[in-house]
Amino acid sequence: MLAEIDRLLDNHTYGEIAMLLNERGLTTGGGKKLDGYRVKRIRRGYKLRSRKSRLHERGLLTLDEASEMLGFCKAIVRRKRAKGVLPMAAHKLNDMGEYMYEPLPPENTEKSSHCSSSDRRGAV
Repeated sequence: MLAEIDRLLDNHTYGEIAMLLNERGLTTGGGKKLDGYRVKRIRRGYKLRSRKSRLHERGLLTLDEASEMLGFCKAIVRRKRAKGVLPMAAHKLNDMGEYMYEPLPPENTEKSSHCSSSDRRGAV
């Protein structure tokens, strides 16, 4: 199971991994169903690389980095991602709605420094 968790972390969140392993009938050593928290504990206990470090190694950007690259405030990046109009692909980082973003070549960046207080309040 450990090797499978390590492999799945490249493309799935803890919750998604738990669901996939449960569907295969795998359980904890104590026979309990897996959940995201248990998968996280297994990853930490066996010192597997985190999903975030794996995505960062692939060149994906954090929300702060994507915001800086695009010149949008974080709220606008979140909103554009939610609406499907962000000019970069987003990958789910975790089960709490956080994402990491594929970088764009410099000639494709859409610069805007505008972010009003209403943008921040209306963020997804």
